[in-house]
Amino acid sequence: MAKICRCGGETSVKNIKIERNIGGRRITFHNVPVTICQNCNEQYLSSKVLKQMDRLLTKNSESDQINYSIDPVEQKLYQILKNLEERDIIPPRNKVDMPISVSDIYYAMDRISKLREEQLYI
Repeated sequence: MAKICRCGGETSVKNIKIERNIGGRRITFHNVPVTICQNCNEQYLSSKVLKQMDRLLTKNSESDQINYSIDPVEQKLYQILKNLEERDIIPPRNKVDMPISVSDIYYAMDRISKLREEQLYI
């Protein structure tokens, strides 16, 4: 279900380029997920997106062009989860009504180690 804008129009999420003036510098962020009203074109940034933009700016303090993307550590975690799901070690995220926790990952990693020792699966 799409969110409704103040004007009454429906919104959708799109990745766009955003320019911010920070400390007298013009910083351009590429591929930023923004909620945009289809009626009045008003743009909404979530607090999570703004915090991630600030983190990326801290990591790339010298750059004026920053590509908004998933943090490399988070990206690696998603890849590990995907591999665990493909091997039926943990249930697929779309079948679980709760997010997978770090303790679930440790449990899965321990299970992988035991399976490797037994040479049954991996």
